[in-house]
Amino acid sequence: MSAHTITYETHPQELLDLLASMWIELRSSHMISGQPRGKKSGEGVALAQKALAIASTTTDSGVQAEAHRMVAYALNANEQYEDSIEHYQQALGTLDTVRGKEELAARTRLGLIGALLMSGRYSEAIQTAELAHQWFSSSGDDAGLAKLYTNLGNVYHRLDDHARSLEYHSKANAIFKVKGDKRALALSMLNMANVLSSLDRFAESERLYIAAERLSRQMDVPDLLIQAKYNHAYLHFLRGRFSDALRTFAGLRRRFATHQSLRYAALCDLDEAEIYLHLNVASDAAMLSRRAIESFTKLGMRYEQAKASVFLGIALAQQSELTEAQGIFKHAQMLFEEESNQYWSALLDLYRAEAYFSLRRFCEAQSLADSARQRFANAGIPSKHALCLILLARLSMNLGQQEAGRRYAEEALNLTRAHRMPLLLFRTLTTNAELLERVSEIDEAKKLYKEAASEIELSRSYLERDDLKVAFLEGKHVVFESLARIALDEAESSEASADSITEAFGWCERSKARGLIDLLSGQVSKITAHADKSLLNRVRRLHEELNSRHIRATAETRLLNAAAPGADVDLKENELSKILGGLSDADPEYVSLQKVSVASLEKIQQSLPKDTTLVEYFSIGQEVLAFVIDSQQVSVVRRLCPSKRVDHLLECLRFQLDRFQLSPEYIKRHEQVLSVSMQQQLLDLYRALVAPIRHQLNTAHLIIVPHGALHYLPFHAFFDGRQYLTDAYAISYAPSASVLQHCLEKADVSGSSPLVVGVPDRNAPQIRREIKQLGSLFLDARRLEGRRATRRVFRRESASADFIHIATHAVFRKDNPMSSAFKLGDGWISALDLYGMSCAANLITLSGCSTGMQQVAGGDELLGLVRGFLYAGARSLLLSLWPVHDESTASLMSHFYRYWFEGATKAVALQRAAIRLREDFPHPFFWAPFLIVGKP
Repeated sequence: MSAHTITYETHPQELLDLLASMWIELRSSHMISGQPRGKKSGEGVALAQKALAIASTTTDSGVQAEAHRMVAYALNANEQYEDSIEHYQQALGTLDTVRGKEELAARTRLGLIGALLMSGRYSEAIQTAELAHQWFSSSGDDAGLAKLYTNLGNVYHRLDDHARSLEYHSKANAIFKVKGDKRALALSMLNMANVLSSLDRFAESERLYIAAERLSRQMDVPDLLIQAKYNHAYLHFLRGRFSDALRTFAGLRRRFATHQSLRYAALCDLDEAEIYLHLNVASDAAMLSRRAIESFTKLGMRYEQAKASVFLGIALAQQSELTEAQGIFKHAQMLFEEESNQYWSALLDLYRAEAYFSLRRFCEAQSLADSARQRFANAGIPSKHALCLILLARLSMNLGQQEAGRRYAEEALNLTRAHRMPLLLFRTLTTNAELLERVSEIDEAKKLYKEAASEIELSRSYLERDDLKVAFLEGKHVVFESLARIALDEAESSEASADSITEAFGWCERSKARGLIDLLSGQVSKITAHADKSLLNRVRRLHEELNSRHIRATAETRLLNAAAPGADVDLKENELSKILGGLSDADPEYVSLQKVSVASLEKIQQSLPKDTTLVEYFSIGQEVLAFVIDSQQVSVVRRLCPSKRVDHLLECLRFQLDRFQLSPEYIKRHEQVLSVSMQQQLLDLYRALVAPIRHQLNTAHLIIVPHGALHYLPFHAFFDGRQYLTDAYAISYAPSASVLQHCLEKADVSGSSPLVVGVPDRNAPQIRREIKQLGSLFLDARRLEGRRATRRVFRRESASADFIHIATHAVFRKDNPMSSAFKLGDGWISALDLYGMSCAANLITLSGCSTGMQQVAGGDELLGLVRGFLYAGARSLLLSLWPVHDESTASLMSHFYRYWFEGATKAVALQRAAIRLREDFPHPFFWAPFLIVGKP
């Protein structure tokens, strides 16, 4: 900005000429209302303040009005909206009283509407627009009308009247095209894209964002480009493209921080925190929320400060920091009440009640839940009203108030059905079923449980998110467990039939399938499929539309008596169900990642190899049971032991394994004691989990399907008092019987060479030796080592291989399992990445540390890298349950590959290798960490 000389004897006309030249300079920066604060906007404010100082040297009201217009314009583009409104009103106070200034007054009102919009003063904005419209219409000023239509479109967009908003923006867009105003056209495209995304017209919205970004670059208007990128990032979020959204927000935040736009940097933090909450990455959400709170506090943006506080409270609750979360919620509620925001105040009563429920402070929770219920009922918000009733029903159960619980639950179900709220139907059905089961009305309970199960056969199960992940709704798997328990109880009754066992097995398999679908929710676009492309594109669009409905359903910001989108959700889900049904034959694995579909018991029996018994464990409440299946018969053995007993034995086993982290001298000095102690733990595990079914294990090969904490256990190393199980059986593992069937149905890969991948570092220098040894053993192997093992090359080379051996580090993300990854030369390959890759190989060996270790949640989600590799095409995996010993691992691998290449199955080759290694390393720590998962 150039300097301007101020003299105190200047004539008013000369002052107006000077202000006009300053206007030209100010407008050359192309600033707009709502843009992020930056260097240009700051300079603009300084120039406008100088103009106001010049105007103060005269008593001429016209000069002063012009200066106030300049200051208002600059402040409006510098995120100082309330200050801007004051100056607009001062200017209009003069212009409205001077004949001949009607046009200038109308154009001034255009700026005022933008400032009122950004301040949330929507009614005033519409009233101001009516005054401006009178002049622009009567004078035939199309350019002015287009700008007015733009402002009105933005106002109605904020009011969620998206149809009317699109109508106004379309009118403006048509005028800008005729006028050839490229800059206004780019802004119009951006506004229309925002509205179309709210209408779930994502493809049209994306095209317009891209066009707006392209036009902004061509005209070199960086502020408009940033706005387009920011809104485009939020579109990625709505479509479930979370990584794209996070990457864009992170880049924008750095730019905002550079330009000291604290407001927009904080808004990026707020949006990222919301995304991380949807991804259940509570630690990152908490960090971003705290930073946003600090920024909004400095800016005096109380609404945003309160909302960031809510996100922090939710993140803390998800991390079980419930007492601290309570304090955060209470503070946020106070801020919202000061803002007179009744919706958020009522919602925080509900959140605080849920947190008290988890703390088992039932009476306090009941009082808050009832307060929230009354407020949402009075406001006419049935979705939140129903949630309060569900919580009150569960509180009543815990307080022994069964009749009250049933009344609340029935009212919630009636409300949900009456208002067609499919996103809540699962919760209300489950609550009612549980109450009926408690009073032994089993037939009615079973009926409602089955209806609840049908509700989560498709995507709506993950759309209906529990913000706090609190204990009053334990998880979707509880429905399947309850149905399995009822079927098993029927199997033990006097009218028992084989059908009851088959039914129970099916519900157990569905529980396991549901867990993986939940993990992959919102990630459909990253999954590779092998079916009709047009149908797959429609599946992705439906998922995006349903995902956006859920996000908006959980991000309401004010009290609205709006109709629930039940019919629309039903139509979309029914269409999705039909399409997936049609795709089942073409690509059953792809369908299994989105729709609960499991193999029948009959098909599983038919697919089992000869001389093989499948043992599928399952936990229902505190009961651990086992299905024992071979090609001829099926049986179930109940009450093997309590789940708490398994947890205790697992803890003891881990203690024994952790002792090997001590010095080699300690291990050697206490070798005998360590062996005896470990054998005792493995004997206890055998007695609890295998001894009750041992008489039914009459085949040479066992396939173990664990559940819950049992995924951590080395069944092949269990000790029966005389020998280890691996001495009697070749043992392999599978995530579920249905996943096993997919693996068994795949033909072996032939005509391809092995692929050996190694990424050594200073913490694992032995990897280099391992790769060299394997290279000498497999002369035709392709080798990728160190920096040459890039992600791009790995994707290409792993598409087809006899087998793939990967020696590297792997990490497991407990907070975000699909981000679990293994290291390559230029970065990491995550579990989610594998769903978009092809790794057709007979075997993939992961010889890094704890590659098979997986966090197991209540629904038995198979986390970690295992399921990703199996979906990518691997027939089997060889991996470890605990950190491995370098020397013993090298020896085990050498023996395993030799036996396998001599013609043994993978399960038998590992059995023989473990027995051979035991001669040199007798303790199970050395010979038992590895297991085969998938096709044996």
